[in-house]
Formats: sequence, C-alpha cells, structure tokens
Amino acid sequence: MKTKELITSFLNGTLKEEEKDNLLAWIKASDENKQLFLKYYHIWEKDIKRQMNFNKTGGWHKFIEKIHYNKRKLHFPYFTKRKAIYITEIAASIAIIAATYFIFHIQSLSPKHTDILAFAHQTEPVTNNSNEVKLIVSKNKTVTFHTQSPALKYGNQIIRVNNEQIISEDKTSKYNQLFVPYGKRSTITLNDGTKVWVNAGTKLIYPTNFSKEKREIYIEGEAYLEVVHHDDWPFIVRTNEMRISVLGTKFDISSYTDSKEKGVVLVSGLVSIDHSGENTQIRPDHMYTLKEDSISVTSVNANKYISWVKGIYTFDSETLACIFDRLEKYYNIKIQCEPSAAELRCSGKLDLEQNFESLMKGLALTAPITYRHSGTNYIVELKN
Repeated sequence: MKTKELITSFLNGTLKEEEKDNLLAWIKASDENKQLFLKYYHIWEKDIKRQMNFNKTGGWHKFIEKIHYNKRKLHFPYFTKRKAIYITEIAASIAIIAATYFIFHIQSLSPKHTDILAFAHQTEPVTNNSNEVKLIVSKNKTVTFHTQSPALKYGNQIIRVNNEQIISEDKTSKYNQLFVPYGKRSTITLNDGTKVWVNAGTKLIYPTNFSKEKREIYIEGEAYLEVVHHDDWPFIVRTNEMRISVLGTKFDISSYTDSKEKGVVLVSGLVSIDHSGENTQIRPDHMYTLKEDSISVTSVNANKYISWVKGIYTFDSETLACIFDRLEKYYNIKIQCEPSAAELRCSGKLDLEQNFESLMKGLALTAPITYRHSGTNYIVELKN
C-alpha cells in the first residue's frame, strides 16, 4: 500500500493494526515524512470539524456523499436524518479522539519549532489582502514597503532596504518572512551572499543567519536564486512538496499552491530534488516537473523561464490560459478567458514593464482575440 493510501486509510479509520506499524515507521524515517503526515492530518481534522457544524438542511446530501455514509444508510432504512446526523457526529468525534492520540505520539518523536517547514506551516498563507510587500521580522515587528520592487540586503548585523538601514538583525526572530503580493516583486540578498529574485504572489521564509551545518530557506510561489558556492555548506530550498539541495548554482523554482504543477529549472550547476523519498538530479537547461505525484525531466531553454527577472515574459507555444494565469499574478488583475480562446497557443515575448492595458492592446494585435474590461476585470474572447 502506498504512503498516501496508508495515511488516507488511517484518517478514514480503515487502517489495519499491522499497517499502522508501517505508517509509524515511515513517519519516524525523517522529519519531512512527519511534517507531511501532520499536514494531511490538520487538513482532515479541520474538514471533519467543519462537517460537524454544517448546515443540516442544505448541506445534508453533500455531507453524506462526501463521507460515503449513504452506503451504510441503505442498510438502515428506518434511520431519520436526525438519527443519521447524530450517529455520524459520534463517529466523527471518536475518529478525532483516536487520531489525536496517534498525533500526540508522533509529535513527541522529535523536538518542536526547529524545522523551517514546521514553522512555515504555522505562518499565514500568501493572500491578496495586502497590496504591499511586507517583511515580518518578529511577532511584534512588521515592515511594509510602498515601492514596486523593494531590494533587501542582510549583512553586517543589519537589514537594508534600497540601501537604507531599517533594522538591526539582533532585534529579529530566528526566521524572517517576506510576503510579496500579486502585482509586486522583490529581491533579497541573504547573509551568505545568495541573491533571490522573488516573483509576485510568493512567500519566502529564511533565517537571519544560517547555521554552520546548512543554509535552508522555504519558498511558496516562484523565485529565481543565484546561490553562492560553498563546498561544505549545502543550500536547501524547502517547499510543501519538494526538497531541493545545491552547493552553488542558479535555478528557478515554481511552487504556487494554486497550481497543479510545481517545477525547477536549472540554469547552471547541479541540483538534487527529493519528493516523498524519490530523488532526482537535473543538469543545466533541464526542467523538473511535479504534477500529481508524477515526475518528469525535460530539456528546455532555461533562459526562457528566468526572463521574468529582467521584466520579460517569454513563452513558446503556450496556451492563452497559461499565459493569462501568469499575467494575473504579475499585474494583480482578473482575466476571464472564454473556452474557445483559452486553448489558443501563442509564442512570443511580453514587456512586463508596460502597463497592462498597453500589453493587452499589443497582444490583441498579434493574436486573434478581443477583450473588454471593467476596472481590473478583463474578459477575453476569440475574434469573430
């Protein structure tokens, strides 16, 4: 039985005793495994509790279908909705209690708060509620930047933004958090000299000072990194799905939570990518793609994937749906693309330094599309 099937069976209450030992052994194997399991558990726990407080009139049929209770209910035709709900709530409560006991045991396996991935799971998600880039340096200190693309630099025990000192490093927590909303970008030079270009809709978590054993950061969204080489000081990038290990290299990583595809494109050097225990190495001008647990490695022109760093979006036979998905993030606008136009494939370059209206006018001259808009909401259709 695969790991995800073991986890699913455990949360559904159908895992056999001997299989529980296999699950526990997998969890103990690494901290990554433990955090992945806890991630699934917390999602499940939240969903179960939400179901126990659902609208008992409108949500009944959807609820029954979701937990497959309708199959059991057929064996008891005398059940009323109220009785079925009552028994379901009892079963859900028992499931939560049993799972919580198991979780308590798991959480005692290793120290808390030391792992950057565990810390990341406790932070707020990347949302579009803010229009400004913000840096969280401690529980009581958040710095907001009112520029399009603030440049941060760590070094000499101080943090600078656009070459101006904003705070001393000794006043920050272990991990700093950089949030870049849709429509904005940022760059950051870490204290080892590594430079990171952070794209729109991205969260970056990193220590103010790396440990002697490793350099480790967390990324949710997209970033391009130029990692300073150190033979005995590995650089590790963590996402919810991947663990990328390098010594010194240049690469782009995309791990947006709303995207089915996650990927790494290597410009130079060598990277090793781990996903659920499966390790893959890629060479320059190759792209690693993870889609629904399926891994592929393809040859690409890496420069095409990092052109956004210079304000250019390069695309080659990409669908309009894919192109507009990236532009939505970059410009913080909404684009509704009609199905007939969504699958149209285009190749070319877009100057991201233009305002969006100018960009759309140029695109409409080269592709057989028309568009209309109200404010920041655009509708795109094929020309008649």
